[in-house]
Amino acid sequence: MPERHRVALIYHFFAHYREAVIRALAASPGLDLTLIGDDRPRTPSESSIKTMEMGPGLTFRKARCWFIANRLMLQPGIIKAALGPYDSLILLGNAAWPCTWIAAAVGRLMGKRVYFWTHGWTRRDRGLARYIRRTFYRLAHGLLLYGHMAKMEGIAQGFDPARLHVIYNSLDYEAHAKVREAITPEQCRRLRVEMFNDPDTPVVVCVARLMANKRLDMLLRAAAANAAAGMPANVLLVGDGPERSRLEALARELNIRVVFAGSCYDEAMLGRCFRSASVCVSPGNVGLTAMHALAYGTPVVTHDDWESQMPEFESIIPGQTGGLYRAGDESSLASHIAAWTHPSPGAAIDRAAVARACVRVCERVYCPSAQVAAIEHALSGKPADDLLVMGGRACGAGECQTC
Repeated sequence: MPERHRVALIYHFFAHYREAVIRALAASPGLDLTLIGDDRPRTPSESSIKTMEMGPGLTFRKARCWFIANRLMLQPGIIKAALGPYDSLILLGNAAWPCTWIAAAVGRLMGKRVYFWTHGWTRRDRGLARYIRRTFYRLAHGLLLYGHMAKMEGIAQGFDPARLHVIYNSLDYEAHAKVREAITPEQCRRLRVEMFNDPDTPVVVCVARLMANKRLDMLLRAAAANAAAGMPANVLLVGDGPERSRLEALARELNIRVVFAGSCYDEAMLGRCFRSASVCVSPGNVGLTAMHALAYGTPVVTHDDWESQMPEFESIIPGQTGGLYRAGDESSLASHIAAWTHPSPGAAIDRAAVARACVRVCERVYCPSAQVAAIEHALSGKPADDLLVMGGRACGAGECQTC
């Protein structure tokens, strides 16, 4: 039996939403995985994020973090890990963390392969920021990127495409699929009655922390504009955060029906929230909310400015799995919402076909098994293969819905 590839996966801490892909990596027959990180988040901005539970099947080594001004992070324990008995190091690719620079350099000197798991380029860098990022990324043998926009920008900045591996992102798709299959139309109807005492008016949902960068104020104003035009929708916000009181006041001022459901970690309840909605709307950056909604067959609307987006917005295929409104334009947002809640007679929506398209994107690309396949490919030292997670099928072949 060939020897298993020894991998150290190094994070500042392991959030609950990473658990599915990490457990899938740990279960890979060809990998001997060790998790290295802190046992909890250390910054106020991340304090409400649940940490994944380290149980059977996982090897964990604690490396304490210290943050300065909520951004500069010191984690000296990872330098020791770079000297450890590993064939490869996968580090969270944040250039603001000095110990990551040192651990990557030490790892390379020790003959290990080094990879950065990173968003990569989410905008076009200029000046000093461009130089720092380029220098930092060149410490790694390869980058594990969340999306193709980042890869295209890396190529534009002179990086070898073979070193830029698109591994996408995921939540626990298998668990979501089981919940989805158990949800009935009657359960969705009951939820709309419980939340709004109204089973018939379309629902717009967003499941996210209530943060300023989510621009949920735009969602409320767009809902008010549609209501004034005779296209009402009930708005369901699931999550908590510093913007809640301001959004509650705005909802009262606009006189629209909004339910603030608070934080929820009950997947069965979250599944019903998504399935009861006509569309999920994240007016600011969308992130993993897109994966969550699509897994339940719910289309997603967010903005179209990739330099202000998260990589997951690439999962949105206009007209099939959601829509992209003009960034900053509330009237464009209102139109995109209305297209899903009150489609015109000439643009009727086949809800079953939309749900299938949404689910297909997750099944083919945005799921732990696809991520593991892409990561294993990178760890093997092979050049990046952008068609790997699609079974080698090129655009237009088979059932590819992601291009």
